[in-house]
Amino acid sequence: MSNNEDYVVTGEGDSMSSALQNIQGKVSKRVYLSHNTLVVFSNRVVSSDFVSILDELYRNREMRLNQVLAIVNGDTSHIWNASKHSSSPLALEIREAIQQWAKCSNAFATEQFRFLRDFNGPFGLGRLVWLNPTDGKSVVGIGEVDHNGRIMWLPICSSADDGTLWVMGDTHNVLQRVSFLDPTMHDRGFACLHWTTTSTNFQWVCQNHGLTLRIKWRGIGYIESMTEGHESDQIVYRAIESAVAIAVEHDMMRAIEKMRESDIDGFEMRADLYRASPEISRRMEDMDPDWWKTCEVSFDVRPHIVHSSLATNSPKVSGD
Repeated sequence: MSNNEDYVVTGEGDSMSSALQNIQGKVSKRVYLSHNTLVVFSNRVVSSDFVSILDELYRNREMRLNQVLAIVNGDTSHIWNASKHSSSPLALEIREAIQQWAKCSNAFATEQFRFLRDFNGPFGLGRLVWLNPTDGKSVVGIGEVDHNGRIMWLPICSSADDGTLWVMGDTHNVLQRVSFLDPTMHDRGFACLHWTTTSTNFQWVCQNHGLTLRIKWRGIGYIESMTEGHESDQIVYRAIESAVAIAVEHDMMRAIEKMRESDIDGFEMRADLYRASPEISRRMEDMDPDWWKTCEVSFDVRPHIVHSSLATNSPKVSGD
């Protein structure tokens, strides 16, 4: 067998433990799963018996706590079927795709120890990397899972999902395409921006017996390309920064409104408020457990464009 081929062994059982034992019985040597193991769940498994499976994975000594956890909205068999047409081990290709996104957004830090830390916390939700089952190795976004096995699918990896990407946390080397009005030419143009870093922070403000979530977004980047004819001067830079601020705020609010249509607090507002103030959190939960669907949201968005000629290796190109 070539080193570039997957060695696929399947096993079934009444529990995760018995399934792993059946797999072990089909190979000649004791299998110890390495630190770079990839575990892929189907949505059906997560919805039916996820907590007990997590417990068995945690207790299994052949597994490691820094294995990456992923999910597909469908049958996981599609992923393994894709391995037949892969020139290199599919698990490595999937991990590389996830790692590329992890370099861009901390939302994709989904190793088991991180998952368990978040999942077992107050109002705990766990993040799983959402894979596309069609090709078996491309990343779609994040699947947020609660203790009842409910899943909220958060697409992130296309230009239409910029708002979700921003709300989920800090980013590095992300591209954004924005339309702006050039005050000098009185004409509209387009700019492709390379955000070297962005940061998103939640701040909670209690006033007049109400609660407001204030989202602070900061971005530092430069212009990679711009519509021909527009000058790269401070006037145009300020116009682009103004357009970016409007776009980022609009996209984040749209992402929050979409999340609020679900029964799952996909952006983990409840957990964030608890970390900020357990007392206020308990008071809000006593008043209305769904407070996160209706609380006021305000924004403080400040993009800063600098002069640079750096290149990008980001897998996310907005405006495609």
